[in-house]
Amino acid sequence: MPYSWCVSRSKARLFCNLRSELGLALVAFNALTAVFQTPAGFLVDHVGARIVLICGLLLGSAAVIVAGVGVSFWVFVAMFALAGLGNAVYHPADYAMLSDRVASERIGRAFSPFPLPASTTGSR
Repeated sequence: MPYSWCVSRSKARLFCNLRSELGLALVAFNALTAVFQTPAGFLVDHVGARIVLICGLLLGSAAVIVAGVGVSFWVFVAMFALAGLGNAVYHPADYAMLSDRVASERIGRAFSPFPLPASTTGSR
């Protein structure tokens, strides 16, 4: 959507500002996900995949709930950052769980379709 469209319509200005503010929350989410995926992998190796995955799911869920009822924009951004921290555990934990439960002869077939939903929906 071009910038001139945002300026030309009064109701659209609010939408364009909202998009940039949501962009900041998404940057916080993705930045923390990127930074903490490797440490999450070490944590998975040390503690175990199941407990790390459950904790990440609970952290992400709580952060989204608080972001939904938050009282300020900065609480919203902070909760999206925490949700990104919870999101960082998914790939290290689920790949560890998958490799533990699949026979070595079938590991290629198990891993090959695994990222397909994320890549087709544009989430990764």
